[in-house]
Amino acid sequence: MKILVLTGSPHPNGTSSKLADAFRKRATEAGHDIETVDCARLKINPCIACNNCLRHGVCVWTDDMHKVEEAVRKAEAIVFVSSIYYAGVTAQMKLVMDRFFSFDKVFMENKPKIGLITAAAEEKLSTTCAAVKQFDSLIEYWGCEKIGMVNAYNVPDPESLKGTDFEEQAYRMGKSI
Repeated sequence: MKILVLTGSPHPNGTSSKLADAFRKRATEAGHDIETVDCARLKINPCIACNNCLRHGVCVWTDDMHKVEEAVRKAEAIVFVSSIYYAGVTAQMKLVMDRFFSFDKVFMENKPKIGLITAAAEEKLSTTCAAVKQFDSLIEYWGCEKIGMVNAYNVPDPESLKGTDFEEQAYRMGKSI
């Protein structure tokens, strides 16, 4: 299976990246073809709701979003990986998600399986709830299947993952696809 991992943390060696590594490791061991797009390193403009994409089938922006779109079009499964700083996904990931508007029919037609991995420094699981609700809404809207979710909390840095089962959860999610 062709799996796209979209990462959204501005910290390439941070906690969410470590969880993404665990997922990718197991998914690769299972024989899946993994592509990763680091959304935090791309130059992506915000959606301005001009509706050009609806009228003419193309977004007005010429930026790096085309890299994401190309990868999404090929993917049979997409795993979103984001840190949670203030109740939702990172600003970098949110930019990408908002720009899906210009080609959301791809999700509705191709029906890729969708997974979510989040990592929050806060001590409460409720910190991740807004992101989870947003993804659940998108998955329902697109008509896609949810393949799994890892919501790590109280993990301010990669070292804090020790003694938790969050990496194991990500690893198992990579196996379960």
